[in-house]
Amino acid sequence: MSTFDIDPHDFYQPSFNLQLPGFISTNFSDFYEPKVQVWNNVTFADNYYQTVADPNGVTATPNGRSLGQLPLLD
Repeated sequence: MSTFDIDPHDFYQPSFNLQLPGFISTNFSDFYEPKVQVWNNVTFADNYYQTVADPNGVTATPNGRSLGQLPLLD
């Protein structure tokens, strides 16, 4: 079995708290996503993510993260 993940975002990103003038403030700092992981029965996992958003500024771009130790191909 194989999996393919794009921009896992299961963490708090404070720069994603948007304060837009004239709008209700919108806090997307935490998507409350379940922890993304690779299960034991997965033989191949692929993970693509970006980290272009400035963690100290305000952004509308969520960062992703590495999934850590993914299974290696034999």
